[in-house]
Amino acid sequence: MILIFVLILIIASTEQISFEVLNNTNVIGDIYYNGQRKEFKCNGVSNIYGQIGNDSYAIQQFQMPQHTMLRLEVILYGVDLNNQIDLYVDHDLAWSSKTSPMVSTQCGLSDMKMIQLKLDLSHSGSSGIVIFIANTQEIWGFSDLKLSVQQCPKGCVTCENEDTQEQCSLWEFGLNNWIQFQSVSFEGWSIFYGKDKTSICGNIALVGGYNNFGMNTILYNMIAMKPHYKVRIQVLWAKIDSWDNEQGQMMVDGIIVWRKNYTNSNGYGSKICGNSNQNYKTVFQRIDTIIDHTGNNMLINFTSTLDQASDDESFGLRDLFIYYLPCADRCKECHGPTISDCTKCSDNLFYDSGQCLNISNFEILQQNFNTIKFDDLSGWEVYQNQNSPVITTCMGTNLIGGFGVIGSGGYITKTFIVPPHTRLRLQVLIYKIDSWDNEKLIVEVDDAQVWTHVWSVDTDSNYCGQLWTDSKVYIDLIFEHTNEEARIKFSSTLNQDSIDESWGFREFTLMYESSVQIIELMTTTIIPVVYVLLIILIYL
Repeated sequence: MILIFVLILIIASTEQISFEVLNNTNVIGDIYYNGQRKEFKCNGVSNIYGQIGNDSYAIQQFQMPQHTMLRLEVILYGVDLNNQIDLYVDHDLAWSSKTSPMVSTQCGLSDMKMIQLKLDLSHSGSSGIVIFIANTQEIWGFSDLKLSVQQCPKGCVTCENEDTQEQCSLWEFGLNNWIQFQSVSFEGWSIFYGKDKTSICGNIALVGGYNNFGMNTILYNMIAMKPHYKVRIQVLWAKIDSWDNEQGQMMVDGIIVWRKNYTNSNGYGSKICGNSNQNYKTVFQRIDTIIDHTGNNMLINFTSTLDQASDDESFGLRDLFIYYLPCADRCKECHGPTISDCTKCSDNLFYDSGQCLNISNFEILQQNFNTIKFDDLSGWEVYQNQNSPVITTCMGTNLIGGFGVIGSGGYITKTFIVPPHTRLRLQVLIYKIDSWDNEKLIVEVDDAQVWTHVWSVDTDSNYCGQLWTDSKVYIDLIFEHTNEEARIKFSSTLNQDSIDESWGFREFTLMYESSVQIIELMTTTIIPVVYVLLIILIYL
């Protein structure tokens, strides 16, 4: 034990802020410390278990409701004016005796110093790690630790600073992983070039960590999402040991959404975990990022640019939380909260003029490439492709065509036999990849153009191919057609190889409006009316 009396409470203050009590079960006994313990008293009242020795520290993680501000109150004790005691919350230095000297007080030792702290810190997430670090040969300790948070407004699962209830109540909870304090598990995540093991850093349980995640390691998962247009991702990243200006990365659908470079000395003054080299430090980085995103699935990768084994430099993770802003009702994909922001309707509804319309008179003829992974061309033919195989991967999902396959002169086609019909409905998700220069992608049916789109170099962001920006667009077309056969052709006006500019598609559906239904309608409505009119004419 570091101390006999440690009070962990959410304390009400004079400000008009809502507070909630932390669950402090076993918190006192769970505090992890390193160093030689020594008991002392201050003012004849508090029995404090202090510590002696350079690189001594105390660390503990605390659960918290979602919040925007953290208040930390504590009394710190140290023996001489040269003491260096630092207080961290996650990766942030909250206080240091270098910049805020202790004052004299009457304790059991005549030269004991103390300071009473009350710190208000910007902080978010559902947990926080408090770390006391001391680089001193003298005794030090702390008591009366209190934590309080400025909660999100009522009814909000997450929030940003100064959010109103109306603003933050739009967010919905997606999922959480790796939140258990004593141990964590992979919970459906996959590992590439690493060990599917967990570790303990201080007393912080991590997925991966020392001797598990290092050079070339990728931790990834394809997460099924409800219709949405933004996501908020919160996670704790642990940097461990001898990083040489190398970078930790979090990627969504192949796009880096968070990155941070570290050196071997970045971290706390004391060695928390890792190998035996005391000069290699640890830091717990709290990541909180909001990004634009839509679609049924979201591929998340955690990786790094490390170039050495995990016993020399490594990383670990815990406390993953995902929240999202939902699309409007009847909308499957969108770029905003209203129905006019919809780009793809749910339940096969048809988007037209800002509405998702129920068009029930179309029957599905064929669907292709709707699974995340596929290996069958389903009768499609790829011409003038510049690579084999012709099925590629982009953002964790398969495409027909794509980078290195379809460039200048390439096209993809298939002929369908269609029952008697009056109109066709075509749905497809098209990917534009790399350096297009005001060039077109074209969709034709029986050699007649039914859709085209012009792309330039600067589009969305980079997630396929080379370092150029990419884009994707979902189309849903209804057009007149009565031929028995329908030859669908995808082509482009590209003039360079597929390693420079390319395209592909997935999620193809072809539907038809049956002309038999119209004949039946005529039989049941128009013919009886004509029959009645004939009878009337005969009698006249």
